[in-house]
Amino acid sequence: MYYVVYGFLWLCSLLPLRVLYLFSELFYGLAFYVFKYRRKVVLSNLQIAFPEKSAKERIRIAKSFYRNFIDTFIESVKLITMSDRQIEKHSSGEFDLINKLADQGKNIHVMAGHQFNWEFGNLIFAKHLKVPFVGVYMPISNKILDRVFYNIRKRYGTVLISAQDFKDKRHEVFAKQYTLGLAADQNPGDPSNAYWMDFMGKPAPFVTGPAKGL
Repeated sequence: MYYVVYGFLWLCSLLPLRVLYLFSELFYGLAFYVFKYRRKVVLSNLQIAFPEKSAKERIRIAKSFYRNFIDTFIESVKLITMSDRQIEKHSSGEFDLINKLADQGKNIHVMAGHQFNWEFGNLIFAKHLKVPFVGVYMPISNKILDRVFYNIRKRYGTVLISAQDFKDKRHEVFAKQYTLGLAADQNPGDPSNAYWMDFMGKPAPFVTGPAKGL
């Protein structure tokens, strides 16, 4: 089944981005209006976060979220066959400071947030850094999609470790110089060990500090 799904996504990725964005608009409509994918959860969270806004304004924000969500998936599928030149065209970064620290023999920790298509972020970091880029990730519950995205993410040599395996495998990976990338706004795996605080009007758990695991 993996090869069937991958083959279909590979064919889709051959389409120009402008065409894929048209499909994205269609999928957005299906997700929001027809299947109502997690719509109650999204609108409930927006009501907690923005109680001062009207229901109409919160729906507008929700629609923007769904469009961005679907666009991110579509762009990630495009990465299956996207050329190096296209990747450089659609993403950029400043890596001089990190590489300067690497030249000094230092290990580097990069704390990131989900503020853009993080799949592009992973690729350009791995491509431009002088030392191996280690990415800690949360596996996708769907095993087929998890394998697809795993292969996309390791294109430029990213060393991928699942959050569940991080504790047991970190010493093996960190035996040599590295740059560690963490999506620091991830939900903690164990809320009982998290730091709790109000976030947008709601108690939320935060990772207590990536350095604790090193």
